[in-house]
Amino acid sequence: MEEKKVLMFLDKNREYLFPNDKYSETQVREALRNASAGFESVMSGIPFKKPGTLLALSIFPGFFGVDHFYLGNGEILKGLLKLCTWGGFGIWWIVDIIFAKKRCRSYNCKLLLATIYDPTIVKKIGNYQKDLIKVSKNIAVAVKDSVKDFQDTL
Repeated sequence: MEEKKVLMFLDKNREYLFPNDKYSETQVREALRNASAGFESVMSGIPFKKPGTLLALSIFPGFFGVDHFYLGNGEILKGLLKLCTWGGFGIWWIVDIIFAKKRCRSYNCKLLLATIYDPTIVKKIGNYQKDLIKVSKNIAVAVKDSVKDFQDTL
C-alpha cells in the first residue's frame, strides 16, 4: 500500500492502536506497506474496539470478566476464569483496570495484522458479533419471561 495511505490510516486510527505493549508503530506501518491492494477495500470495515469502552467495562462489570468477553474469542476463557475467581480475588481486576487501554490497543493491532494476512476475518467477526447479539437477546427474553413467571406466582 502507498505510504500516504498508510500514514492517513494510522493517523485516523491512532487512538485505537497506540500505545500498546505488544506491537510497535513501525511494525504495524511495515505490515500495512506490504498489504495487498485488496486490503484497502477492507480497511474501513475493521471493527476496532474502543479503549475507553474497555476501561469502563473493566471498572465495574470487569470484576465479573465482562472486559474479557468484550474483546471476544481469544479472551472468553480468561473472562470465565475471572468470573469464577471473582476477579482473581480482586487482584486480576485491579491489574486489568490499570492496563485496559493498552490491552485493547494490542487487541486492535492484532486484529489489524490478522486482517492484513486474511481479509475475510472482518466478515467472520461481523458474523460472530451478530450471533452474539442474537444469543444476548434470547437470554434477555428468557430472563424477562422468568421474572414475569415469578411475579405471577406472587
